[in-house]
Amino acid sequence: MSTLSIRIVGFLIVASLLLFPAGVLAAPEGTGETVHVVQWGETLSLIASRYGVTVEAIMAANDLTDPNFVTVGQRLIIPASGGGGQGGRHVVAPGETLTSIAFRYGTTVGALAAANGLSNTDLIYVGQVLNVPGGGPPPPASEGCANYYTVQSGDTLSGIAWRYRTTVNALMQANDLYSDFIYQGQRLCVPPGVASSPSGPSSYYTVRPGDTLAVIAWRFGVSQTAIVQANNLSNPSFIYVGQRLLIPGVSAAVASASATETAPAPPPEFQPPEATPTPESGLPRSSEPVVIRSEPQWVGSQTAHNPDPDEITTLLVMTHGAENLDVMIRSADGFVARGVTGVYYEYSWIPTFAFRDIPGGDYEVWVDGQPSRVVKARVDPGWRALVELKNQPVSTDLVVSPAGWVGEVVENTSGTEPIGAFSILVVRTGAIGNKIRVTAPGGYEGICITGTKLEHGRGACDIGGLNAGTYQVILDGADIAVEVYLDGVGTATVEFRPG
Repeated sequence: MSTLSIRIVGFLIVASLLLFPAGVLAAPEGTGETVHVVQWGETLSLIASRYGVTVEAIMAANDLTDPNFVTVGQRLIIPASGGGGQGGRHVVAPGETLTSIAFRYGTTVGALAAANGLSNTDLIYVGQVLNVPGGGPPPPASEGCANYYTVQSGDTLSGIAWRYRTTVNALMQANDLYSDFIYQGQRLCVPPGVASSPSGPSSYYTVRPGDTLAVIAWRFGVSQTAIVQANNLSNPSFIYVGQRLLIPGVSAAVASASATETAPAPPPEFQPPEATPTPESGLPRSSEPVVIRSEPQWVGSQTAHNPDPDEITTLLVMTHGAENLDVMIRSADGFVARGVTGVYYEYSWIPTFAFRDIPGGDYEVWVDGQPSRVVKARVDPGWRALVELKNQPVSTDLVVSPAGWVGEVVENTSGTEPIGAFSILVVRTGAIGNKIRVTAPGGYEGICITGTKLEHGRGACDIGGLNAGTYQVILDGADIAVEVYLDGVGTATVEFRPG
């Protein structure tokens, strides 16, 4: 063979490797199918997750009878989009996780991760566009649009969504938008099935120095929650001078008059109430002011409960960020079982253990051999429940202060390593008007008044934009402080309650 022939053959081999990654071959033209060559270590469920199809669809396409038996080198036909389904898209909203998105669309975390090339299933961000295998595609903006809106100066996507009683996600999908950036004169398709005309009066207000969301809400006689929803605010603590906020339910004339007035004083109920502790809770009482410390512990909750595909009663325990952990379950009837978490692609790329064929009922779940809180869970016969656990710094060794108060970190999404400078601290007392002081080494001090953040419930406030570090949260007059660690990205919630 000549040198030229060898070079041509070599080029064709390299080109074929570039065009078809390991395990993937071209199918006959026009079939709409892909042929996958089984690699060492692959299972049918892993291959199905990779292509966003079901195990049953692959079995039917290849006349397979045993879903647990495939061989290295075996050629499998992968049906196009799960046998006729079409892929959809989802724009990540604040508070969503890959697990919740997968649950919403009836798919798996593994399938979502494979469809989007995600190596870290814990890391998604607000506004990210995810391909959803098997989901329906968004309606095209250019075809069949019955209602258009032309963007005006000062408009925001969240304001337009509120005005037409739809969502930011729906507008983005209907117009193929990959961010909330819009410009004056742009024509937007308002998705079908929503209002074709504005939903009542609204106006815009420009934030001035000294404004807070609570003050603006009082000024216009609307709730903070309404302003948050109308403007799609992911962090209600953060507004800035010059920002234009849509004020729902307020006409432009009223807004113009109110904007020139001085903000009214808070109503009388915003006076700090007396601390009125309830009877003893069984916790020890201290005779000296108390500082409640924190340490990393495994904490979590039940996040899903669905019929099991095989009608086998199953309790999945997922440990984010770590595998080879001993997890324990104990039923109210005394049934006890132990498992070791690992990566089982049938369920998730996150370390998980599946307790299968167990009695239905109420369970306690915890990580054995490490600091862990007990999580309450329930699984019905023939159903599948999911408990998600994360290692987070939360409070330990609770005591009652001399003034009769207990405080603790009840939730903390922070990890144990510093990341950024955008953490949020939420504080709840259940009462309106309590003064909360937040301090940190280096002289930092922040103050918030409970009752000013209705989105967190009655008697809550928050402070945002916090750097990574350890903070002390102090309830004035209660002889108690709670220590909390923030990684600069996560959100922590501290609760004070009568002891």
